[in-house]
Amino acid sequence: MTRRLHPDNPARTGPMELWPGDGVVLCALDDDYALFSEPQQRVYQLSPISGSIWLGVSAGEPPSRIARLLANETGCRLDEASDYIASCLVEWEKLALLKQGLIEPIRPKSRSDESPESISATREIYCVAGAMIAISFPDSNAKRAWNALAGHLRHDHTGVAETEITVGACEDGYWIAHQPGERASFCDPAALAVGLKEAVLHAVLGPRPDWIALHAAVLSSASGAIALAGSSGQGKTTLAALLSASGMSAIADDVALVTAQPPGLRGLAFAFAAKPGSWELLRTRFPNLDRLPKYRRPDGRTVKYIQPVRSSEQAGAITAIIFPRYSIVTPLRITHVRKLNALVSLLNEAMNASQWLTAKGFVALSTLINDAVVIGMEYDNANTGAEWIKMNLMQDG
Repeated sequence: MTRRLHPDNPARTGPMELWPGDGVVLCALDDDYALFSEPQQRVYQLSPISGSIWLGVSAGEPPSRIARLLANETGCRLDEASDYIASCLVEWEKLALLKQGLIEPIRPKSRSDESPESISATREIYCVAGAMIAISFPDSNAKRAWNALAGHLRHDHTGVAETEITVGACEDGYWIAHQPGERASFCDPAALAVGLKEAVLHAVLGPRPDWIALHAAVLSSASGAIALAGSSGQGKTTLAALLSASGMSAIADDVALVTAQPPGLRGLAFAFAAKPGSWELLRTRFPNLDRLPKYRRPDGRTVKYIQPVRSSEQAGAITAIIFPRYSIVTPLRITHVRKLNALVSLLNEAMNASQWLTAKGFVALSTLINDAVVIGMEYDNANTGAEWIKMNLMQDG
């Protein structure tokens, strides 16, 4: 949730002994400032002037010195600068953004605090985003459906699992044990595979409260990583599959993980879930497409799982964030996206283990956005979009 701050309260007199509250951080995104409060789980937009005032307060500067600097920078009178600073401090104090009686709420309990349920002896260990995840399978049908989605991920037969995920069979299908006393049911192997993907995501995020999961495909080249962000139905899976076929390494098919220390990207490099509308286009790049089995997901959509040509577990620097949108009537069009708007869009579909965004995670995401080119891409042909990315954003394409 984002709110723009326009201080208009009457000036406050007297000394201001205030400082930023715990878990309140400010990030610059080009000419915008985004202020995040971890206790409130809210993002506020500050103007460049109020952002500079906040930076002064954070540095421990007295309001009188901040006012002199503001008057010199803007050419206003000293009393006008002082009144504006006072009005900012009044509003920030009312919003509990400054440290004055701020109470830290109780954080939701992470699933990592629970002890895992014991599993059967038959299992496979997968390395996902640097985490070792063990999964047991009750029969070959369950394992076959999972392998279509994740069989290409790196296995480790000698390592120690960080998390155990139990899969069982029952009269109505299958179940997954997420934690003691909690089970999710699935009617068939295809639905089970999708449920396992979500269970693996939670297993990775659980012990890492500062990580953030974004709805984005991520691919990397020698130039750095490219993120294709946005909700389902915008064409990013087809675009990502085409880029994978061109030689880019897949880091995430549709869930990218922002790590906090240092800021970076990891991912869940599952197979691309190609829908029927993209099969004809992808057939030329993936000759085995017609031989792949069809799976009907719980959302009712039929897909074929296309394994990436290459995959890796993490990215170096992110060079571009692209918000793609396929439209049958729109030729290729590239637009500039404000980084603050990109931050808000990504956070609207983001998640972590306890649905609690930390200040460290917010700073990491803001850092990645600030270091990247952020664009919108509309196109009527995914091949055209992929070629534009290769020509303009890849050095090795």
